Amino acid sequence: MDADEDVVTVRNYPECAGYPGARGPVCHFMRGLIAGAHELETGERTPVEEVRCRAAGDDVCEFRIGRKPREPTVPRLDGLDERALRRMAHAASEREPEEVAAFKLASEYTLKFHPADAAAPIFFRAGRLYARALLRLYNPLEMTSFLSIVEDVTGAECHLGEGNRMSIEPCPECAGFPREHEPVCHGVRGALHETLGTFGKEVERVEETECAAVTGELVGRCEFRFELRGL
Repeated sequence: MDADEDVVTVRNYPECAGYPGARGPVCHFMRGLIAGAHELETGERTPVEEVRCRAAGDDVCEFRIGRKPREPTVPRLDGLDERALRRMAHAASEREPEEVAAFKLASEYTLKFHPADAAAPIFFRAGRLYARALLRLYNPLEMTSFLSIVEDVTGAECHLGEGNRMSIEPCPECAGFPREHEPVCHGVRGALHETLGTFGKEVERVEETECAAVTGELVGRCEFRFELRGL
């Protein structure tokens, strides 16, 4: 990381590793971190804008302090449903691929309007809706084909293993999270639940058994185990 007056340059930053081909900057966590550090140092709240991003094809991520960031126009929502997700995705499509924007903006909406103890089930539902939208869009014939589509969309590797387990690396949901005491990838749990149901599996529950946010990795591998009814 290099800092020169009002410009901060970050090389090989992991937050945007899971979002190749984005249409604009995606490192909002680092943008907030720089803004917070600047406020602690100067006592002033100053906006920070990411002007270059590796996810958008630049060689580094670069942030400018003191410029008003460009924010997408997000419609006001009374609830989190599939129509709302589509509107949110459309509003952000000029900045990021629509499929990525849908989930990220749903996450921001959840954190803004709901307390932390209510976030898990809402993220889970958002993940189900996200998977449902992708399934309708691509109409895959089998689950392995759909996982390949997810890999293309997110830039992560998905592996369906023995013992009713699935892993994703790097996990895009918890990328950039500070270290947590318990798994946080409820959206991926919901997406996996919806996907399994679409391909004829009666799912009892999906749990995250390994989370990069728990192990302290800014970007890493997460693993999930699902239980089927009647087994």
